[in-house]
Amino acid sequence: SSNINNSNISGNTYVGSIVGLLNSGTINEINLNGNVSAYTETGGIVGRINNVVSTVKSVITSGDITCSSNCGGIVGNVQGDLYKIPRTIYGVYESGTITSEGYAGRVIGRSTYYYNSYTKY
Repeated sequence: SSNINNSNISGNTYVGSIVGLLNSGTINEINLNGNVSAYTETGGIVGRINNVVSTVKSVITSGDITCSSNCGGIVGNVQGDLYKIPRTIYGVYESGTITSEGYAGRVIGRSTYYYNSYTKY
């Protein structure tokens, strides 16, 4: 596992302590203490996950997350099949303060899902 302490990240869009925009891949076994501040699509670990072939697991974060919208303790915004999200982000814990004027959540700030690859709801 990796330990990251006293991390302070700031930016505009797609901002996370580890990855801003994750299209495919796995983030595993990270213990992070730090703050993230951005305009939108902001997460403690990942700013935005574009599809659900990406996995975030066994992650612990503490620190403050601040943005105007789509602000999550682990991931700011997840796009993909809503029914696969529980298999995509699991075994995570976040204990910081999340401040947002728009969508916000302890784990995921916002989820935009698709019924299938052709129809967006």
